[in-house]
Amino acid sequence: MSTLAEAIRVETIHRVLGRQEDLLYFFFHHKETELRLPSEELRKEAITDLNDNDRLLINVAVDLWTGERTTKLGDLYDLEFESFLGVMKGILHHCGIEPDDLEEFPC
Repeated sequence: MSTLAEAIRVETIHRVLGRQEDLLYFFFHHKETELRLPSEELRKEAITDLNDNDRLLINVAVDLWTGERTTKLGDLYDLEFESFLGVMKGILHHCGIEPDDLEEFPC
């Protein structure tokens, strides 16, 4: 993977996880830019170790990192408002759109 693609991927995860240090440590390996555990194990650990909001953030981040697509759109309604905004900002960044760019797309 190119350096730019890697940087975009990492920034996407940072935005989705709200730059929360504890969630970033939960997600990433401590020395490398990769998952700390295989995705299935990470998801299982999140069930027992995290609250519902943070568990859902980890699931979204894992989906974006791996392309697994297990989180459904309706699941996002369960997020706290600030977390929901972080997920939206992360998805937009992943697609190459920054929030300021949205003014160009009238609804």
